[in-house]
Amino acid sequence: MKMSCLFALVILLFSYSLQAQDQQLIDSLTVLLEENQPTQEGSWDDTTRVKLLLSLSWELKFVNPDTAIILGQEALSLLSVLEGKESEEQSSSMEHALKKRVATANNNLAVFYWILADYPVSLSYHAKALSLRKQLKDRRGVAISLSNIASVYLYQGDYPKALEHYFAALEIDKELQLSKSAAQDMGNIGNLYRTQGDFANALKYFNLSLEMMKQSGSRYDVAQVLGNIGSVYAEQGDFPKALKNCFAALEVYEDLGEKMRIAIVNGNIGNIYNGQGDYMSALKYHFKALEIDRELGKRRSIIGHLGNIGAIYNIQEDYSKALKCHFEALNIAIELGIRQAQQSADANIGDVYFDQAEGVQSSQDTVGSDSLYARSLKHYKEALLIAKEIGSLTGIQRELGSLGRVYRRQAESSVGEAKIQKALYLDAEQHLQEALTVADSIGLLTSVKVWHLELSELYERTQRYDLALVHFRQYSVVKDSLFNEEKSKDIGKLEAQHDFAVAVAEQKRNEAAQAQQEAAAKSRRDNLQYSGILIFLVLVFAGVFGMAKISIPIRLAEGLIFFSFLLFFEFSLVLLDPYIDRYSSGAPAIKLGFNAILAGLIFPLHSFFEMQLKGRLIKSPAA
Repeated sequence: MKMSCLFALVILLFSYSLQAQDQQLIDSLTVLLEENQPTQEGSWDDTTRVKLLLSLSWELKFVNPDTAIILGQEALSLLSVLEGKESEEQSSSMEHALKKRVATANNNLAVFYWILADYPVSLSYHAKALSLRKQLKDRRGVAISLSNIASVYLYQGDYPKALEHYFAALEIDKELQLSKSAAQDMGNIGNLYRTQGDFANALKYFNLSLEMMKQSGSRYDVAQVLGNIGSVYAEQGDFPKALKNCFAALEVYEDLGEKMRIAIVNGNIGNIYNGQGDYMSALKYHFKALEIDRELGKRRSIIGHLGNIGAIYNIQEDYSKALKCHFEALNIAIELGIRQAQQSADANIGDVYFDQAEGVQSSQDTVGSDSLYARSLKHYKEALLIAKEIGSLTGIQRELGSLGRVYRRQAESSVGEAKIQKALYLDAEQHLQEALTVADSIGLLTSVKVWHLELSELYERTQRYDLALVHFRQYSVVKDSLFNEEKSKDIGKLEAQHDFAVAVAEQKRNEAAQAQQEAAAKSRRDNLQYSGILIFLVLVFAGVFGMAKISIPIRLAEGLIFFSFLLFFEFSLVLLDPYIDRYSSGAPAIKLGFNAILAGLIFPLHSFFEMQLKGRLIKSPAA
């Protein structure tokens, strides 16, 4: 079984914009900080140094998080000294500003430790920042802290607590009428539902976020939500919609020149093609993303791209290239001190060795497979230690289960060594049971299903058929539950599609009925007008010929006849125009030809009636 080895599944929206670092700003802040040394007695002049420390540490958070922590700690120490000074030296406004900076310093340190994947320490600093912001009645600050705490819980795999804090942040931002912040909260909630596999709710909150972002006029934020929507469709297997949204986001980022985001979307597109089994296209886009981030020097992102590329090589059974990518990712993670990335790389390497061992085992090369299983164990154990250290429950259950799988395979290959085999089966059972307990505690049903099946097969191998049956039944229950959830989502999707189709059909019927009513009304209007014009023409001609009974000048009679036939000609054009248009397709030359024919037909009539009228007028005086 191949385990997922994507490094980054969720892009979190922290309160500060995660833009590419401006080296010039970092350099200028460094110079200013060197010029502004702390005073020995901790005077109010040190507030300038505190501001510089907070600003510089924030700019360094991705470039060098360890240095950012050192600077952040110094800022906190200086603030502690300033807080300890005599209260009479402080006005109420100065005291308020001081506490606000203490809250900011704690928040920043929490983010730095989050970047290093030290989640327990990160949570402790966030708790301090949240408490201070509540004391200060800083509602926006409270919302920021709640959102950041939720993000840490999300990375730990504690989804209920993460959701609770995200919704709390959303309520405050709605109350404060901060539409953009509320849209970001909705995006975070959408990410959480996506991580849980609840795609219906994920799309619901992403679309709500998208509408609010469109109203804000920020193309950058709109593109970010489009990318998230694309990721949901990809996980649903709707690859055309996934690519459509991701390419739409990519177009915006390319237009804005946002290279960092271009790299992220290229990586997401690579993952979509990977999901389709189009490994050539997947590698193409992953390498594009890797090239951009190498150019930008974003080593943290490089780790993720290498992990994705290594995963594809592993699927293709090109194990040497897969290991090369994963080991490069591991070395960068160790160098940068990013523990979560190190855990992911170790787990990925363990997967490659495990899959390689499975292939060798099938060829009955026991010695070769034992060596590869041993290497796999080594890296899974390293990953487990880190997962426990940083408090990642998802990582802990994964690595425990992976170790259990390896011990079971080793036991199965230890034929004739009963004592060793028994010990390995015990190790496998213990690790799989622990993995199951952790996965069950955080609601990872997909993993629960896998570990139940592994235990069922293990008990069957060790002839404990009653336990094998118990776990197989549990496996079936979870499998059916997941199947039913998927079916429910599919049914919901079909119902939504049906409702949409019904609504579209109803709209078309309404539009057709309205068009028919308008056409009938137009026809009635035209017929009435045509009838009126025709009656008017008859009266005109009758009036002209009636003038033969009175004496009028010949020139006036000619004018009246010309005017009458001119009206008749124009009426004929109006009447015949739709038919002329149909046959001429609007071509001016053809329409002119039809008009000429009509004029040619009317001309003899005009001449005949003119002669008749003139004859009557000439005879009229003699009578």
